[in-house]
Amino acid sequence: MPNLVANSASAIVALSEDDALLRALTVAIVEQAAVVTSPSVDRFIDQLAANRAQVALIDAAAAPSPLYGFTARLHEQFPQVAIVLTGSAQLQTELSTQIADGTIFRFAHKPASAQRLKLFIHAALRRSQECAATAEPEEAFESASATAPAPAHARARANGGPQ
Repeated sequence: MPNLVANSASAIVALSEDDALLRALTVAIVEQAAVVTSPSVDRFIDQLAANRAQVALIDAAAAPSPLYGFTARLHEQFPQVAIVLTGSAQLQTELSTQIADGTIFRFAHKPASAQRLKLFIHAALRRSQECAATAEPEEAFESASATAPAPAHARARANGGPQ
């Protein structure tokens, strides 16, 4: 399975060695985003940052234990990344708290179909776009207020003028 460097605005980084899952992912996102695959956790983390990923697809079979701690740390480090986790129904029950609180954006049972992955990835990319759209005006406001001149009465006080 080839690694595509994320040249598009959207990137998905997948932690998996499951060829069937990676093929389904590739079919699911045709021309929607670049897919970067990683068989190791260290490279996975690096690739999330380097590609400014919007989605992290994690195959529970390739993730380190304890999975609960790994997903919590990942969400803390990359809060803007939607985590899509694949695994067994039992694992879904074990991680229900993280699914409910949004740490894990979506959970797909394995084997995951291309159609299900498509729905989850599209929802994750939509979420990412909405988060970016709401964050931009805020960031613009913060940077503008940091560089905006102080009101005249504040400048006068600072320069020893009337109070």
